[in-house]
Amino acid sequence: PKTLPPVAPSSPLSRRLIDMATASLVPKRGEAILFAHFILMLLAWFLLLPLGVIFARRGRAGHGAQQGAWFRLHQVCQYTGWVLQLAAFACAVVYVEQHGLFGHFAGPHEIGGLIVVALGTLQPVNALLRPHKPADGEERSVFRRAWEVWHKGAGYFCVGLAIIVVAIGVDYLNLLNYDRVTRATAIALVVCFGIMWAGVLVASYTPAWPGIFRTLASAVGVGPSGAGIDKQSRSVA
Repeated sequence: PKTLPPVAPSSPLSRRLIDMATASLVPKRGEAILFAHFILMLLAWFLLLPLGVIFARRGRAGHGAQQGAWFRLHQVCQYTGWVLQLAAFACAVVYVEQHGLFGHFAGPHEIGGLIVVALGTLQPVNALLRPHKPADGEERSVFRRAWEVWHKGAGYFCVGLAIIVVAIGVDYLNLLNYDRVTRATAIALVVCFGIMWAGVLVASYTPAWPGIFRTLASAVGVGPSGAGIDKQSRSVA
C-alpha cells in the first residue's frame, strides 16, 4: 500500500496535523500574531476608516472649523487606516503560514478579507485620479459623477463587508477551538471599537456635533473658521 512521506516534527505541516488531532481536546490560547492581526484590522476597519467616511459625510458644513477641515480629518483617518490594514493583512499571511490548517484564502473570512483589503488599498489611488470639482454653478461632468459613485460606493461597501468579515472571524475562534479568554477578548475589542465609531456616527446627528467636530479638527491641526482655507479640499466632492 502507498504511504505518506515522512514529515519532520518541527515542520508547519506537522504542527497543523497535531493541531487538527488535538483541536477537540484542549482549547488553545490566542497567538501573538493572531491578536496583532485582529487589533490592527479593528483599528483600521472598525475605527479609523469608518470615521473617515463619517467625516466626509457629516463634516462638510464646517461647523465653525476651517474650510476643508472635513477633508483633513478624512485624509488622516483613511491614510492611517490604509497602512494599518496592510499591516494586518501581512499578519494574517504569517498566521496562516505558521498556524493555519487549510491554506490561504480557503474560507469566507479569508476571501471576504481579501476583497476588503484589495478595494481599500485601491481607494487612495482612486482618490488621486478624481476629476476636479466643477466651479459653483457648473454641472458635474460624466467622469466626475462616475468617480463619485465609485469612490463613495466602494468606501461604503468596504465598511459594510468589513463588519461581516469581522463577525465571521470572531466565529472562527470558536471553530478553531480557541479558549474562552481569547474569544472574550476578541468580542470585547469588537464591541469597544464598534461603540467608538458608532458613537461618533450618532453624535454627528445631534446638536453637540459642531463642538465635537471643531475639537477633532483642532486635534489634527485645522484651526477655526477664518484661519485659512484648505485649497485641496476645493477639488473634492
